[in-house]
Amino acid sequence: MPVAQDRPIHPLLIGYAFLITVLLLLGGAVGGKLMIPLFPLMSVALGVYFYTKSPLDYIQFVCLLTFFAPVIRRIIDYRVGTLTFGPWFLTSLLVMFICAEKVFRDLPKVFRSKSSFPFFMCLMTIVYGTVMGKISGCKPEVLVNSILSWGSPVVFGYFIYSKWHLYIELRKTFQQVFTWGCLLMGSYGIYQYLVAPDWDRFWLTSVLELGTNSFGIPEPLGIRVSSTMNSPQAFATAIMSAIFMALLSNNLFLQVPAMITGIIAFCLSMARAVWLGSILGLPVLFLSLRPKLQMRFASLILIICVCLIPIWNNPEFNEVISKRFESFSNLESDTSYNARTEGYNKLFSIASAQLIGGGFGASFPYSADFVVTDSAIFPMMFLFGWVGSLPYLSGIVLLFMQLFRHGAGANKDPVIQVSKAAVTAILAQAGFNFMFVENMGFCLWVFIGLGLAGRAFHESSATAKSLLILPSKMILPMRMRDG
Repeated sequence: MPVAQDRPIHPLLIGYAFLITVLLLLGGAVGGKLMIPLFPLMSVALGVYFYTKSPLDYIQFVCLLTFFAPVIRRIIDYRVGTLTFGPWFLTSLLVMFICAEKVFRDLPKVFRSKSSFPFFMCLMTIVYGTVMGKISGCKPEVLVNSILSWGSPVVFGYFIYSKWHLYIELRKTFQQVFTWGCLLMGSYGIYQYLVAPDWDRFWLTSVLELGTNSFGIPEPLGIRVSSTMNSPQAFATAIMSAIFMALLSNNLFLQVPAMITGIIAFCLSMARAVWLGSILGLPVLFLSLRPKLQMRFASLILIICVCLIPIWNNPEFNEVISKRFESFSNLESDTSYNARTEGYNKLFSIASAQLIGGGFGASFPYSADFVVTDSAIFPMMFLFGWVGSLPYLSGIVLLFMQLFRHGAGANKDPVIQVSKAAVTAILAQAGFNFMFVENMGFCLWVFIGLGLAGRAFHESSATAKSLLILPSKMILPMRMRDG
């Protein structure tokens, strides 16, 4: 059901955002240097406070950090004039990992529950990768980063699922944060493409020096939009999920601009694998909705398309997007497609022969860039082998089947249908993107957790109703016999 009103933002979160803004925009180089330790420390401290006091505020905070922490980190790096230590998404993963405490506390229940055991299967793969990496001599910083990259999204997804009894409030929280996220990330993405702010130029220049040349060039109209996130693929996955969620908004004054800016920025990301995933996800969403909602969404999409016509006619947008779309029909001259095909051919036989894998920190043959960014299955095989990959992949399949299982009340809940669509669209990228980890993994596991929480809530409600109805059904035959 659409949300009538937004959840209020916690005053501590407002103060946190204000302090960051002051230090970064007004503090200059001194503010940037102060933010190097303060940003992760303040974020973790606030995350611990929210986790212990209010699960919904904690969830909201994790989502906002995932959306905006990378651009904060880029501004910090720009202010100090150098790339600071650690990956751009480290702060959000640290805060996300706080809820691992809930997983450890629930381990006895996880073993006894068919619905939550697949989460444990996925976590066992991460433990396996950690042990194998330690045996292989993986550097401590690489090991910690790998644990966070793989483990944080999984434990956060389980945490969301474990709060199924708060599902009505969970639903409101996610609709609010993703719809506003769609507007803010989409707007900044358009600004990034047209203006190329100094911190994005600095970041992109540094990325080019490190050997990554797929993010565009550091100048206006030359950047592949990553908006507030750390890569075009991660941003496209997040904004796609946000667009799906924005469809459910009951506030037209927020919904329409959010979707317009989100769709434009989504196209400017040039992330073709995510585009293909969205093509699979949209029918899943549309066909699973009730006819009344289908008509409403069709009307909304028509309005959005009309609003987008002047923008598509602008050559600054039209030429670059059209050129990217045309590459689908000319794959023979597509260097990215050819590189993937060549990489798959080289790696298939080697990957399929990996029995135990090398664990976290293992090196990849041929091209590490290809393995990490252009596939999900190959790096799993080199890291975990068959022994470690099968539990993770089996857990994903079992959770996917649970999400799509028919259940009382669940099939009428549009948020559950959005979760199905988002999970389908993200898993469809398995052959093209490494979508089990970091920010892309966040989107996957958020919607797995949210969808399953919704199913558990509706099943529990249906059971409670049946127990209330049961006594009257038992008494009625007795009265008939007395007559």
